[in-house]
Amino acid sequence: MKKQLFVLIITGLMLGVRPAYGFVTMDFEPWYGYVGTMGYTKSEQYGDGMMASANAVLVFVNGGFEHKSFNQKSINNAYLGLGVGGALQLQFGTGNAGTLIKLRSDVSATQLMKGEFEFPERTQRDKLVDRLIFSLSYERYFDDNRSTNFQVGIGLLF
Repeated sequence: MKKQLFVLIITGLMLGVRPAYGFVTMDFEPWYGYVGTMGYTKSEQYGDGMMASANAVLVFVNGGFEHKSFNQKSINNAYLGLGVGGALQLQFGTGNAGTLIKLRSDVSATQLMKGEFEFPERTQRDKLVDRLIFSLSYERYFDDNRSTNFQVGIGLLF
């Protein structure tokens, strides 16, 4: 797992950070954003709960933190992954419940209304509807085949 995280970090430096800081002349503005979400989570092992997450997307690289609260337990995870903007993200993570893999999608209300694939550009994020995000995710823990989670949330794009 350490080798995979190292490869993701190096890939992130090459693909994500470099364009986001303007060292490349291509326009990557719609391909990055910072998303905060609150929502509902369901776990086969712990039942229903609430979750809060912060996720960053930098072109092809993404990562974030998440807190899930169930009646029996609270789970905190950190993720790092690859994807296509915010639309489709494959993340690997670790936390107090073990190592996991997560499939996540953050789609803005503007994307849904216009049928576009990219986040709205920063100059277009002036209205609340332009910053409104719907987030869906599914995760599976490597250590426990029963412990799968599904989350649905609503949040804001920054």
